[in-house]
Formats: sequence, structure tokens, C-alpha cells
Amino acid sequence: MGSGSNVGSGGGVGSVVFHVLPSVPPAHFAIVYVTGTDSFTPSAFVAYDQAVAEGIAALNLKEKSVAEVAAENNAAHAPRAKLAFVQNSAGDAVIVSR
Repeated sequence: MGSGSNVGSGGGVGSVVFHVLPSVPPAHFAIVYVTGTDSFTPSAFVAYDQAVAEGIAALNLKEKSVAEVAAENNAAHAPRAKLAFVQNSAGDAVIVSR
């Protein structure tokens, strides 16, 4: 397989072989630097008036406070299960329809 050295044991039981790993050249990785340019080309064309109107609408959007979002979440109705487990007078679980 490769060159190695044999070391004999004193008792004559056998020998140990140390295999040398094959020589492999060091790895070189290509590095690519990418930078942007000063020119910008939009991916879709929008009429100037429409673009200005959308920009103004985006600027006029007011972010909600944490309290406003919490109030909306409390007002929203969470979906309920159609069935429920309740305990009868004997202490047994019974499935009931909601």
C-alpha cells in the first residue's frame, strides 16, 4: 500500500506496520468578491404617479403599538374544538359536542 516501517516484537509474536499516508497537495479555494453597482434597474415597471402614490401610502402607514396589537388579539375569536371532555357525576370522562 505505502512505505512503512516494520517493528519486530521481542517474543516473535508478529510485527507492527505503520502505513504512511499518501502525499496530497494543499487545497486551494477560489475567492470571488462581488460588489454592487450604482445603477439600479427595477424588476417591474410602474407608472411614476402610481409609484409616488404607493410610496406616500407606505409612509403614511402608522405602526401599531403593543397595546393595539394585544387588543386586536383579545378581540379575535380563536377556533374552538367541536368536541370536549367533561367529567360526569361519577367522575368519568365523557365526550360532549360543543
